[in-house]
Amino acid sequence: MNDLQQELDANPIGVDIQIIGINERGHEVGNDVVTDGRDLPWLQDVDADENGVSDVWYDRWDIVYRDVMVVDADNVHVASYNLTTFDLADQQNYDDLKALLISAAESSQTTTWHNTDDPLDVDANSIVVPLDALHIFNELNAVGSYELPSAGASVDYYYDTNNDGFITPLDALLVLNHLNTTSQVAEGEADGNVAAARAATDLVTRGDDVSSLHSSAIDNLMSDDLPAQAIDLDLTLMESEDEPDFDIDGDDEAERLQLLPLGSV
Repeated sequence: MNDLQQELDANPIGVDIQIIGINERGHEVGNDVVTDGRDLPWLQDVDADENGVSDVWYDRWDIVYRDVMVVDADNVHVASYNLTTFDLADQQNYDDLKALLISAAESSQTTTWHNTDDPLDVDANSIVVPLDALHIFNELNAVGSYELPSAGASVDYYYDTNNDGFITPLDALLVLNHLNTTSQVAEGEADGNVAAARAATDLVTRGDDVSSLHSSAIDNLMSDDLPAQAIDLDLTLMESEDEPDFDIDGDDEAERLQLLPLGSV
């Protein structure tokens, strides 16, 4: 992360990006070791309300160990990126995180379609489950990716999980990645979920109705269990001249992201 901060500082994009470390309460003894030889600001979390847990780590963000919590220019949480699942020693993971930080920094306003209380809770029912990703898949299946219009005080679904003003497959991917990093999978049920996720993605690509999925595949996709192997999601889905492309890292090529299971890296 120290190297990433130095790279961002050396190649400014017009907005400031600052990476800050926050140590969990109860681990103060490691502060000197963690900060030795590094320039990143390092903060110590506390338990001001005396409920036995770190205020920022758990009361505010419910952080998973080694999460990078990404906030936009308005300090709204837009994404989480777990460094255990996505090891930065892999150049693709490093580039993906860098692109995510830049995208968040360039986003200066929270859209009506973005759930500020929990960006990944698409239906705002206070829990993040595979159904939240399915809501996005259904909308993509119906009309494809598009720039979200200005809306009134309320919307049915908060499609814009990354708060960029568009609904794209990346919004669903962020939900799936979150679920993948916070859930353990039963080995015998994993294959069905992989098939369901791939089938849903294929249907979006072809423009078919998600309802044509076999009922067992829908059941797997809607379950709380997640795949125990990598899933490729091709972000060229539904792309047209009138829709945003998926060139995340600016190399003029659409990206192909991979949903990786917990503990696979």
